[in-house]
Amino acid sequence: MKAITVIFAVLFFGGAVFSQVKLQSRDQQHLHPVSGHLTENGRSVMRSISGSVKSVLPNSGANVTAPCAPQGSRRFIRACYLITPEEMKNSQFGSNPVTSAGWTWIALDFQNIASTGLLRVYLQNTSDTAYSKGTSFAAAISGMTKLIDGSLSLPAGEGTYSIDVPAGGPGTFPFTAIADSGIYVAFEYETTGPLALPVGSPTVSGNDSLASSIAFNTGSIAHSDTLTISGSRPETRFGDASPDVVEILSIHTMGKLPFPFGFPDTLGIRVVNNTPHVINDFRVSSINTENSSFVFDTVFSASTAFTSVDLRLPTLWEPQEDIVIVKALPGDVTDFQRQYCHTITPDAYNHADPCLPEDGGLGFTGINGKFVAAFHNYSTQIYPIDVIDHCFVNDSSAGLQQYRLQIYLSNPLGKPGALIYNSPVLVSPPGNNFSQNLSHFLPNSVFIPPGAKFFVGYLQLFANNINACYQHEYPLRTESFYYALTDTGTVWNSFESDSLNYRLDLGPRTCKNLKVKLYLEGFYDGSSMVRDNIILELRDFNPPYAVTGRDTSRIDSTGCVYFNFPASNPASNYYYAVRHRNHLETWSHASPERIDSCNAEYNFTDSITKAYGSNMKIVSALALRVGGGFCIFAGDVNQDGAIDASDASLVDNDAFNFVTGYVSSDVNGDEITDASDALLVDNNAYNFVTVSIP
Repeated sequence: MKAITVIFAVLFFGGAVFSQVKLQSRDQQHLHPVSGHLTENGRSVMRSISGSVKSVLPNSGANVTAPCAPQGSRRFIRACYLITPEEMKNSQFGSNPVTSAGWTWIALDFQNIASTGLLRVYLQNTSDTAYSKGTSFAAAISGMTKLIDGSLSLPAGEGTYSIDVPAGGPGTFPFTAIADSGIYVAFEYETTGPLALPVGSPTVSGNDSLASSIAFNTGSIAHSDTLTISGSRPETRFGDASPDVVEILSIHTMGKLPFPFGFPDTLGIRVVNNTPHVINDFRVSSINTENSSFVFDTVFSASTAFTSVDLRLPTLWEPQEDIVIVKALPGDVTDFQRQYCHTITPDAYNHADPCLPEDGGLGFTGINGKFVAAFHNYSTQIYPIDVIDHCFVNDSSAGLQQYRLQIYLSNPLGKPGALIYNSPVLVSPPGNNFSQNLSHFLPNSVFIPPGAKFFVGYLQLFANNINACYQHEYPLRTESFYYALTDTGTVWNSFESDSLNYRLDLGPRTCKNLKVKLYLEGFYDGSSMVRDNIILELRDFNPPYAVTGRDTSRIDSTGCVYFNFPASNPASNYYYAVRHRNHLETWSHASPERIDSCNAEYNFTDSITKAYGSNMKIVSALALRVGGGFCIFAGDVNQDGAIDASDASLVDNDAFNFVTGYVSSDVNGDEITDASDALLVDNNAYNFVTVSIP
């Protein structure tokens, strides 16, 4: 079980937002509901509400001008919509009285004047998973509880803000949510003063994850009873009279991370504290999805003074797919947790959660510009970028927009600095209502220095939104996503400072890596390898067989090990020379090998001729198995290229002295030097086993 370290915790806030002529999102038609939250930390005009306020229907990435929430640019609005049982459960609201109701506005289209109006809100518990209230407002509110009868004022100007209206007013009654139940919400709003412009302002923070989930109507003379079905619901907030002790708003880490370049990785946990106690407890675990084993599992405590906790995750050395899970202890929602899929790769980065669909497409509207995602090469090696994986979300009427892909090194302030790659002009594919994944292959590798922060992203060449894939993330991780206006702009703004909660789905990939499969005679029992470090030298195929690359990596239990050779040339021919601390140096066969693709592999185990001079040994336990059973000779303890009496003497001496631990004389990897190790060495010494090289 690996250790996990709490490295720091910080309190953070956001800032202003983009106007409608800048970076905007275009939301796809979701095939499945997408959960998340939209920022609440822009300019706030929230009323004083006792207790906690929870976003029970989160933003799905949609920003809409439809009358799905109160708007000061419309005289009369009526609406009724469904929050499903699953959405209520995901909100952590629990079985509690609703003390307020409210909405969030993005205000990309913003009111030119402030406005005031009359508001009534109705609620009803339901088991419905699809909207069934019909299109008559009078029929829809029949049987519902009137929670609010009061007024609501909306401000002028752009900005992200939320307004929560306390329960109460003439003819209202208390309302309590039922656990595992959905809720119907209905409201009617009348602007009582001058109407704001433009019509449709302020833009509403929306959720379009459920088709035909709302019915609404707007009028200029009087309220109408007839409603129209739509799929754009408003982000909705309820006041909670009995909040959890601590609630997890979100977690984030990398969706894809290459070893060793991307480590150490961090797990960000964003929380809200609702009680005056001083310590919060969290359980953090990571589970390997292939074998359900724990990568780590720990409980830690953090002061309630912090709303943001960052944890350093353990370094991993082999490809695997994990799910990172965070629970707050205690909580009033049984077994509620946040999770993030975390894929360890030998080659690729990406922030996006690979287990979630795209939430929409991102780009500029009315102006061109560029936006990027940040990555880190934490290793002591050069990270060569050969491919940029990216994607688009367009409906059938969109797409075919021109763009470039760019790579920047960081400046001293941690923002994009020197441009080190600018692709040819590319064209997004025609839309098909789904996300479309693309891979751009660079003509030559771009090298990221050891220890460097770098950026990969888009240059949108014209004023039409290119709809690059994103996932919604609230609160957004800091110092990770940036934009600049126009194609020559040098002023970079962070997404989080402008309350743009978009996690870009793109990332770099290297093709300078090699997957090797091999068995070490002493470390392999016929079904599983003992994990240990392997050295692989990349040697020129022609005399004097110079070493052109050397890498050390850790072999996994299946015999697979992954190496990186940034300086390799796809047109060059090589030998692969394998070294291990107590096994015989073994070279690849006499045919030239190349690292000329993104999936280069070499398998020593499937044929004895895969070793130069056929210098391997059959593994008896695999003699009848299909798929390979040849291994590298054990016993070259002193690494002189021969297994002989000098090696046997080293093993015998350590066995006599009961030496244990990680020592070269432990030829079978059980951390005990004894007769079993001596037997391996003696058998190979008897057969005069020596290295075979060109």
